[in-house]
Amino acid sequence: MKTLLFILALINSSHFMEDFASLEQAQDRWSGTWETLTVNNRQQLQNYASESAESVLIRPCDASINAEWSFWTRIYGGCSAYNLTRFYIMTSDSLTGDGYYVQVGGTNKNITLYQVRHGKSQKVIENEGRKKILSSGDCECFVRLARDNQGLFTLYSSVANVDSDYVEEGHYVVSMLPAQYVGLMLKNSKERGTDLYMDDIHVSGEQQEQPVTPVSADTIELTLDLSNDCLSLNHDGYEDEVYLSYSCPPDIFRANMTVYSGDGRFIRTCYANNPMDAEGRLVWDGKDSHGNEVEIGVYVLIVEITSDTHAPVRKRYPIAVLH
Repeated sequence: MKTLLFILALINSSHFMEDFASLEQAQDRWSGTWETLTVNNRQQLQNYASESAESVLIRPCDASINAEWSFWTRIYGGCSAYNLTRFYIMTSDSLTGDGYYVQVGGTNKNITLYQVRHGKSQKVIENEGRKKILSSGDCECFVRLARDNQGLFTLYSSVANVDSDYVEEGHYVVSMLPAQYVGLMLKNSKERGTDLYMDDIHVSGEQQEQPVTPVSADTIELTLDLSNDCLSLNHDGYEDEVYLSYSCPPDIFRANMTVYSGDGRFIRTCYANNPMDAEGRLVWDGKDSHGNEVEIGVYVLIVEITSDTHAPVRKRYPIAVLH
């Protein structure tokens, strides 16, 4: 039985890695505007347009849930409305259907997840902290987008020589249609016809047979109360831990709580799918995953309450740590 389930999981999963090792092989796998694109001698997809252009490549891919999509991109000469790259997850091979795309650059000079519905794009995840970085000139970054089986998207990015694995934000989309294609776009001005690159396209995930919808739209009977928005690790008279007091129906909900630094670095997973009693506490004692006290600064508790019968609840709590 376990063997059969494993085989079925393989059948219903999607996985590929595109490293652009060969122009001929890449052209077999991707359809699109190859006349304005090439694979250079560093085995990277490179824009090769003598005029301004929107160069697009597309390939079938049905990864939709429990999925990750990632890519590397570089933009020389600075971002603008005419200098940007995009990674698409779409229902249509023309990239004009419903779906999502991650944009690096553009007018807002940021790394942003957009939702596309009925031909209109809307920002879903955006962080102001990226604008200063992408406004400084040449941009090189690695971007990763994850989606779980409840409809939660989370966007991560690493900018060369600046930081790593920065968490932008998360966003629930419980009614996403099954994806059928992924696509790449390199949009350039005339002056930047050879200054845009993409590489290391990695996709893994499962097929989604039906739109993800919660079993019940009822409001979760749940209360969460934060004890304090700061903690001190070395001073008497101050709280040396923070906790969320909760009350909820027993044996229904599960708790996840993860701590990140203010600049998006992973610090610790305090709870991972823990069953919740009728009443209790979710506690952080100011330590990282190695048991060491964290440095002075601002940290973020990301709390997610899940259930098999209700839509998930996700909250963020900034915490100041003193010494």
